[in-house]
Amino acid sequence: MAGQIIKRGEKTWVVRIFQGRDENGKRRYVNKTIHGTKKNAETYLTAKLRDKDLGINIEPASESLDKYLDKWLQTSVKPRVRPRTYDDYAALLTRYIREPLGAMKLADLRPVDIQKVYQSMQERDLSPRVTRYTHAVYPQP
Repeated sequence: MAGQIIKRGEKTWVVRIFQGRDENGKRRYVNKTIHGTKKNAETYLTAKLRDKDLGINIEPASESLDKYLDKWLQTSVKPRVRPRTYDDYAALLTRYIREPLGAMKLADLRPVDIQKVYQSMQERDLSPRVTRYTHAVYPQP
């Protein structure tokens, strides 16, 4: 079951969407209270399940950027690039992204934070090529 609608009162519904299991095997859900008709709740559930199928996050991510980068490198990068390229990606992210931003939660990460990293790279007189390559490697969470 991917989602369910639970009646909570007069014209109040809770839409519950299954998000999978965490690292300990515990089930994770996203709950959203919808005020209105059951049809409104069904519409919301359908839209969020479609987003989930498309790979769009339906909840603010509570994991850190470091965890996200580790997962991204293992699942998205490693299977499709050569080992040397994978090592280069990991090295760039470690050298320029993980230290200033790694501890931040994905939900708290803002474009201005990423822009500050690029600005600090320019202030350190790194070549524009290094900045562009780091930008190309950095995944957009």
